[in-house]
Amino acid sequence: MPFELIHGPGPADADQTRRWLEEGCRSAAPIRQGFVAVLTHADGTVLAATSSRSEIALYYWVDGSGLRWSPTVPGLVRQLREPPPLDVGKLADLMALHDEPERTALEGVRRLPVGHRLTWRQGWSSPETERWFTPSAEEDRSIRPKDAAGLLRDAIRHAVTASLPSSGPVAATLSGGLDSSMVAGTAASVLAGSGRTVHALTHVPLPGTADQSSTWEADDGPYARRMVDEIPGLEWHPIVHDDRTSPLTTLAALFPTSWSPVLNPANMVWLTAAAGRAAELGSPLLLTGASGNAPFSRDRDGLVRQLVTRGRLDRLPAEVLRRQRAGVPVHRAARSVLAEAVGERTRELVRQHLLRIGPPPAYPSFIEAMPLRPETLSDAARRRLAALDGSTSHSQADWIDFVLRDGSLATVPPPDGIWWSDPLSDPEVVSLALRLPLEAWLQGGLDRGLARVAAEGLVPDHIRLRTTRGAQAADVGQWLHGREQEYRDLVDRLRASPAASTFIDLDRVSRQLESGLPSGRAAAEWEETTGRALGLGLFASWYEDDVLR
Repeated sequence: MPFELIHGPGPADADQTRRWLEEGCRSAAPIRQGFVAVLTHADGTVLAATSSRSEIALYYWVDGSGLRWSPTVPGLVRQLREPPPLDVGKLADLMALHDEPERTALEGVRRLPVGHRLTWRQGWSSPETERWFTPSAEEDRSIRPKDAAGLLRDAIRHAVTASLPSSGPVAATLSGGLDSSMVAGTAASVLAGSGRTVHALTHVPLPGTADQSSTWEADDGPYARRMVDEIPGLEWHPIVHDDRTSPLTTLAALFPTSWSPVLNPANMVWLTAAAGRAAELGSPLLLTGASGNAPFSRDRDGLVRQLVTRGRLDRLPAEVLRRQRAGVPVHRAARSVLAEAVGERTRELVRQHLLRIGPPPAYPSFIEAMPLRPETLSDAARRRLAALDGSTSHSQADWIDFVLRDGSLATVPPPDGIWWSDPLSDPEVVSLALRLPLEAWLQGGLDRGLARVAAEGLVPDHIRLRTTRGAQAADVGQWLHGREQEYRDLVDRLRASPAASTFIDLDRVSRQLESGLPSGRAAAEWEETTGRALGLGLFASWYEDDVLR
């Protein structure tokens, strides 16, 4: 029976994977890195599955002639008699950061998300799909909080080891944050003594880029450079966007190979540069920590409140003491724990009614800044917008959804011969994170405490204990400088696009451009709204001009 296995640079057992598919994916994943496996029986029945790691998906199409599939969108569409039309509603939803995993930007082209399986038989109008990766999300109170860091550290080491090619150099993105530093540091530790190098790739902003705020720094370069100096086996490669090409130029080069829209055009500038550099260095993969803030560096938002609702009030004094030991004055530590214990809604009621304080000052909302035509959004996207613009519940259910979310949607295919690999989305890491007791995440007195403890010895303290964060693509304002005409020309082009003019408020974009392109922090915020809209519009126009015509 025909069988095809697509996998990353590490070892894979095709026979075991085939047996696993035939058994209905009931056992643990047979290989650790990203994969797609497809088995076709003699009677025409097709079984397919994707791994639970956020690295690769399967695209498929069903019509009267049968089921067609491919791990890439262009590979699938080229099997069809004619390319399908754009799904304008999907493009509009992407503006609201709502991405239904099984739906693509092309009508009729479906996507099998990570951690799912598919069954199809001759005569079926559509396949059956279901999630095979369904780890338990019940707290395992038998895990002692003091053991959690070691367990998480071991799981990440196993995931990184399974990601590595059997020989040759390895490339990894490295910012000054916990997630990518943990992956790069672990890779260097695994390869220690082998003579192999981990090439650490860091986006460094152009000179003169200002910090976005007191808590968001523009330049992660000094943090990454110092880590490379302190950790054997790492070699640093700063990526500076000297040519200052706009994100639009990067997207125009990506679309002919990806046939997929992009959520964050500015990030694609340095990510594609990093992938290209990895290829030049001879690495078959690029390690990332893209999904880490869900199962690894979880923040403490909502944790104290959840302890209260579960009757574990005795844990609160210990949390006050942990924060005091981390350098927070005792009165501030106690006040912060109390505030988190009562929850956001209660704090707002106290602030407005008991303290007689009016509502906070109004700022332009995320919704108000987006030049979209709201009537084109789905109901699910409207709910997503409301959640983005309102207070967050920080419930355990919200976090579980975040952990299991398909993180592969935010990336684009790298150059030929390069594999994205995100060990922090590994099934062992995710399954462990979902089972850890709430108290395990509250360690060290600092936010994201468990990750900081787990990273000890692998990540230097200047990163491990850092309380600020790095802003990726903080220099985007300098890339945009002087490019007003390029963006005005794009707006004119989008007016001629049937799809783009349907979901983007192009008149509003034109009015924005009358005052010029923004700079500094305003440019980064503009890229997350208008820049995203124009990138989605550019995809629609490219597809209409280069594929449909």
